[in-house]
Amino acid sequence: MKLFGKIIKFILISLLIIVILAVILLVILYIRMKDTTNNTNPEIIERNISLDDALSKQMALALDKTREDGKVEIALSEYDLNEIAYAVSRKIPSSSNFEVLSCYMELDDENYYLNVPLKVFGQQTLVRGKLSLDIDQQKFSIGLKEVGIGKFKINSIFMNGVLSFFKSSLKEIGLETSFKNDSLNVSITRLKIRDLLNDALEDNEYKDLIIALYNIFFIDNACFDFKVNNPNDIKLIVDFSMFEGSSTTELDGIKNDVKTLLDNNTLKLADTAIAVNYFAAGYSHMSEESQKKADTALAASFDPVTLKSNSGYINRTPSSMSEIFISQAATASVKGINITDKNLTTIFTNLTLLGIGAGFATYDTHLVSYIVLDQFEAFINDDFLRLSLRININGYVINISCDFNVPEKDALSLNATLVDMTIGTKSIGDNKDKLFNFVANLISEEEDWIERGEEPNTLVFNFKSFFEDSSILSMLLESSPHPITKLYSNSNPSTGGFINIKLM
Repeated sequence: MKLFGKIIKFILISLLIIVILAVILLVILYIRMKDTTNNTNPEIIERNISLDDALSKQMALALDKTREDGKVEIALSEYDLNEIAYAVSRKIPSSSNFEVLSCYMELDDENYYLNVPLKVFGQQTLVRGKLSLDIDQQKFSIGLKEVGIGKFKINSIFMNGVLSFFKSSLKEIGLETSFKNDSLNVSITRLKIRDLLNDALEDNEYKDLIIALYNIFFIDNACFDFKVNNPNDIKLIVDFSMFEGSSTTELDGIKNDVKTLLDNNTLKLADTAIAVNYFAAGYSHMSEESQKKADTALAASFDPVTLKSNSGYINRTPSSMSEIFISQAATASVKGINITDKNLTTIFTNLTLLGIGAGFATYDTHLVSYIVLDQFEAFINDDFLRLSLRININGYVINISCDFNVPEKDALSLNATLVDMTIGTKSIGDNKDKLFNFVANLISEEEDWIERGEEPNTLVFNFKSFFEDSSILSMLLESSPHPITKLYSNSNPSTGGFINIKLM
């Protein structure tokens, strides 16, 4: 019994010592973890700008001078960095035990310091560390060293324990993490960003176009440059001039029109993109889905009649393939039917493809910038067809050109097989499938005489219905059942090439 009593006594004394040590440790932790420092700029807190609005501002500013040199340049001031950081912190979910109060940067002549005020189990503290940025053609990396929580300096053992808890969750969203030499590193590759973008755009009608352009600009071509001369001089530059584009002012009226609505508080900043689409395309040439968005976004700006009467800045000429055939029916037996590349270009000006894009605006001054598809042109030579889609990047234009081999055919149709695709002067390579699918799907949906071929990357131009719709052409076809359809160049460059359908 005495032995049992000694054991009980030892256990009780041990438990008492553990409890006392635990209380002492908790008191020390409470004292050392407590840190009520929060130097967030009061103006940023008061404005409470959303992340979308903060990023829209930076994109509008970055594109503002693009027409001059083909470059998109993001230059972030300390205020800009903190505005974005605070907006990000507002999106982090809170609970009764954990709350992110803010996020801000502090700068000296050589370093950035990341500060994250938190509340953990009701206790306010501050996570702080020295920040480093590394961006190259493969990935974006952020390093954080000399990490501390309150008055605690975090060692590698503790940080690795914390990271192991979150690592799998972070990996699911594409972030790779590690802790080496007392430095926390978080990185994401550009390929993973593309995968996340692809998932986010699952139901977007322009998904193939956006993913293909992302691949071309940010993966396949080294047009991205990141410069940090010092913490107060950081620039991200995308150089589109490597694609040898040119400048135009054709759509600049969009900027003033959208700015006027924002100034009058009849348009929300979040609706800048649909307003850009509306002013570029004109209401009747918007897709049905975009028209519905415009009806809602612009209801405070225009009455329904005025809204639907806008014809847009993109130059369009009403035309149809049926009109081209009917106008030549009387001479078809002698000359056949000729469809010039200018005829095709005129028809293509009416596609809803033209006018789609993106729009950005600053929340304070309402500076507006845009990216819009604004031209679609055809060029014909002997057995050759080029279709060029133009991207207008705030006044700097680049052509995406699709080159087709189109052999002669003994029928009222032609098979056009894609042989090359370029953006400016550079070959697109593996991304041509997505771009072709995007263009081909939109054309074939609106012009039913253009069909997707059974072979990959093939279009079929089927003219049979235009003969059937005309009594004169139907009779000619009955008497000449062996038509030949062929592409020709023209000796007069101003006239361009043409498709000839000859009735034999």
